[in-house]
Order: sequence, then structure tokens, then C-alpha cells
Amino acid sequence: MALRTKESLQRMFQESREQQKKKKEQQSKLKLEARKKKYKEIDQILKKSLQDEKKKIMSNLQALLKKRSQNVRKLAPIELEEFQKKNQLWETNESDLYQTREELQEAEKRGEGAINWDVWDKLIKEGNESPTK
Repeated sequence: MALRTKESLQRMFQESREQQKKKKEQQSKLKLEARKKKYKEIDQILKKSLQDEKKKIMSNLQALLKKRSQNVRKLAPIELEEFQKKNQLWETNESDLYQTREELQEAEKRGEGAINWDVWDKLIKEGNESPTK
């Protein structure tokens, strides 16, 4: 058996390390590909189950709609009057609105509210400058 030199031993060890490194890289690539494949399968299963669940919910909703009575309970005349009294909507009369800036300023002096006139002027200016849509 021939004795090996220090350089040949180092070269052999280096080659062995490189082979082991390549082997590990290959194994890690294979594991990564297997993981990706498994994730893809799981994703497809989840998407399918989600679609199935949506279909199930929609069919249940349609069944409930069919069962639900389409007859709306009619209010008795007394109930209708009470409802109208409770939920009466007040329409604004044009004569109740302020027509000019001076009227607003007079109302402010009477204590009916406060207006920031700088902001008011700015908004009026912007409204006059912007084109109408």
C-alpha cells in the first residue's frame, strides 16, 4: 500500500466535502419540491372545500327564501297612524331657509349658531372656481 502525501489527502478530503455538499443540496432541493407539491395539493383541496361550502350556503339560503312567507303583515289603520306620527318627516319649506349671507349673519347674532366665515368664504370661492360636473 502506497503512502499518500499530505496534498493528495487534502485533495481527497476536499473532493469528499464537495460531494457531500452537492448531495445535501440535492436532498434539500428534493425536499423543497416535495413541500411545494404538498402545499399545492393542500391549496387545491382548500379551494375545493371552500367552493363546496359556498354552494352549500347558497343552496340553504335559496331553500330558506322559498320557505319564507311572501305575505307581508298589513298594519291596522290605528297602527299606521301611530307609525306615521312617530316617524313623521318634516319637509323644509323654502321660506324657512336663509336666502342671503346677511340673513345668516343676523341669525348668528341672535345666537342661532356660529359660522366660521373664513372657511365659508374659502368654500364659496372653491365652489365658484371648480367646473360643474
